[in-house]
Amino acid sequence: TRCWRCGSVLQSLTAMNALKSNEVKVAAIAGSLVAGLALLFLLNRRRRSWVDRASTEDVCKMLDTLLEDITEVKRRNRAMVKELAKSGVKFEEVLFKVQVASPPEILNQLISKFGDQPDVSQRIQRLAHPALAPQTRDIAVDKLVEVHQDMAAWIEEATDTLSRMPASDLQRATNSSKDAARVLSAISEYLFFRVEQKYGYSEDDVTASVFTHSGALRRMEEFNGLQQKMHDEMSRVTALVC
Repeated sequence: TRCWRCGSVLQSLTAMNALKSNEVKVAAIAGSLVAGLALLFLLNRRRRSWVDRASTEDVCKMLDTLLEDITEVKRRNRAMVKELAKSGVKFEEVLFKVQVASPPEILNQLISKFGDQPDVSQRIQRLAHPALAPQTRDIAVDKLVEVHQDMAAWIEEATDTLSRMPASDLQRATNSSKDAARVLSAISEYLFFRVEQKYGYSEDDVTASVFTHSGALRRMEEFNGLQQKMHDEMSRVTALVC
């Protein structure tokens, strides 16, 4: 069975494919800096019965709390990377400092039961790509392709770094659980820091622009090739850690 936490990080890195299905939404949330979640009430032994009893309002309140937690941890991770950058940020440093936790198991059940309801669906979309900025800048299609060219190269560099790591370091990076969540989060933070450093575009800018220009991008052979390359590198990552 495929580990859903180790699903393609492209759902996190390129919003174009992030909302195709409920399953992909869960993968997007898992690959999109899903760190610091401490909602203990979701982990009790009665999680299934809670889903059976929950109303749409209950689910919306829970997802709002979840989004607040994810957004706050995302801010802390972003601040951590910028602090590291003062002395020259390296992927290995991000890997061992990034904060991450697994999404609650109940999330799959909630999406299965309530995912078609508009209020819930909108919140799930925000969970997939929690925005740190109230406004975003539009990036032209040709510049988006250029950005993704660099992102594909940087993912390859990060994967090569992982492949050279001693087994003991890889175990430490995944807390000896063969869980790629920390690695995927670190790659995402590292990539978007590099994008902002070189181009001045935030993760929110890139994500929103990919959505805006999704039709044109899908018709571009070069962009599709870059997405495939990024997907192949993420397959290498999951093979290394899972």
